[in-house]
Amino acid sequence: MTTRTLLWFLAISSALAINPILARSQTAPLAIGTWSLDSPPATCPTSAGWLAGGICKHYTVSCPGADPLGVTINYVAPNGTSNGTIAFVAAEGGGTSPNSDVGQESAFGNYYLSKGFAVVQTAWDTDWEDTDTAGDSGSDSMLVAACRPATLLSAINASSTYHPTGTAMCAQGASAGSGGAAFALEWYGAKKYLNNVELISGPVFSDMEKGCEVPVAGNVTACSSTQYGCNNEYGNTPSWTNAPDYVDFYITAVQGWVGGGTTGTTYSCQNPLPAGTSPLADQNWFNMSILATGGDSDYAGTSMGVWVCAGAASNYQSGTCGNSHCPNNSGSEGALFGQQFYSGHSPTPHYVFVGVNTCDGEEGVTGSLATTPNLENAMTAIETDMTAHCKIGQ
Repeated sequence: MTTRTLLWFLAISSALAINPILARSQTAPLAIGTWSLDSPPATCPTSAGWLAGGICKHYTVSCPGADPLGVTINYVAPNGTSNGTIAFVAAEGGGTSPNSDVGQESAFGNYYLSKGFAVVQTAWDTDWEDTDTAGDSGSDSMLVAACRPATLLSAINASSTYHPTGTAMCAQGASAGSGGAAFALEWYGAKKYLNNVELISGPVFSDMEKGCEVPVAGNVTACSSTQYGCNNEYGNTPSWTNAPDYVDFYITAVQGWVGGGTTGTTYSCQNPLPAGTSPLADQNWFNMSILATGGDSDYAGTSMGVWVCAGAASNYQSGTCGNSHCPNNSGSEGALFGQQFYSGHSPTPHYVFVGVNTCDGEEGVTGSLATTPNLENAMTAIETDMTAHCKIGQ
């Protein structure tokens, strides 16, 4: 029996009494929720990031263990026959905006439209990651919250309005959005219908224990000699190491999502007891992670690209970081996600893990000077990867 498994058995009896999340079975696929069209339908917002010419509607998504949450969808059809649908899992923090400097969804969206793909943008009314709006610090779970983007992707796929029958269905997410997309794949059966997924700057929720625990976890080595997918058509990414703990303003958001609303409580991310965070809290964070025991990483039939900032602080555009952490933990969390794959057990028929150079800011994979190892513009490479592999029966 491993140390992690032993801790789980020791913690489970007390955890069931205070945390209903641990009482549920954690074996993929988990059940998705439902969505319902609100009346009257939404008009398209005028705020930055929304693509022009779309049809906007507002839905309510309901999931077990989480309050119903509203979401705005903007559907933009291409000129002529659609090659398929590309849905964005919103990247701006809690997913409340369709655009961000990291994700650049509107720029990607216009490119995909030009290549004959329909585009779906999404923006939640409040943070999709937050299942415990009362802040009682004990019932939060990122795994439960991930039912929301998973339900949305599933509903878009099943809707002939958004996804014409017989065409490809694909998804793209950056930062927290990459986490939502990866949760949908690993835990909610999205691998059954997604033909290609592009994950940018993450997935940042791969192992939340390593992001939250105190003392902090050791550095993660990305693109070691044993990590699969780092040598690909975009060049060979050299190995680098980086800490996996949440930093800067990101930790404040995560604390709110996983029970950090009350200082000193058992589940407050990076808020240690005198001897560090408790084994129960550490196990709880792992159990709500993408890589928690019981997930399904057999992605046969779903192609994938993972794109993260690589290297040390010197490997960033001058003056763009804005704080003390360049890079942050999005690269190390992305590497943890990628380390579960190997030859014969990886997204197929296509999988690449790319460490991007000269990032713009902590997660700026899509910055103007950001390049792949073979010196191709990284944003262009992501666009190429998506359009080349967003196909049925590759």
